[in-house]
Amino acid sequence: MTRYFSLFVIVMAGLFMAGCKQHKKVDEGFLREAAMDYSSSDSAEIKRLVDEYIGYLKQGDYERLADMLYLVQDNHAVPYSEGLRDSFITGVKTIPVVDATLNSILLRDNVNNEVGIAIKMIDDGDPNSKRGITHLYLNPVVFDGKWYLTLLDMNAEGYRKIYGE
Repeated sequence: MTRYFSLFVIVMAGLFMAGCKQHKKVDEGFLREAAMDYSSSDSAEIKRLVDEYIGYLKQGDYERLADMLYLVQDNHAVPYSEGLRDSFITGVKTIPVVDATLNSILLRDNVNNEVGIAIKMIDDGDPNSKRGITHLYLNPVVFDGKWYLTLLDMNAEGYRKIYGE
């Protein structure tokens, strides 16, 4: 019995190794390196902006929340127009916010990043079962060494879907 088990392990290991060699080109592209180098000051500034954003969201300070948002146009960060700002405020006011927390950060390049914020909408919301929880995604962008927050928009200038293509 142990001889068959040992033979089984050897065969499975061989198949695994052959599979790894056969799919090497696909695997190399799966986890892509960031297209720019991030310093600790970049990370700290992104975290500071996101923490400030979450604070305004939790306080219900929608004016300041909207003032933090930009669009990417012609390779620059542009503040929201009055109409877009008002539309954003009207929409975000409809989301009941009991709590909000930073959920994930994925940095790729100067205009293609993802920060996930989990928003608890009811008192007994549960992130594990996703009951009473929604998510908001930001895209921090950097131009001339200054970081700005944009809402993650798959149609935005510079956005490229990297994973799950």
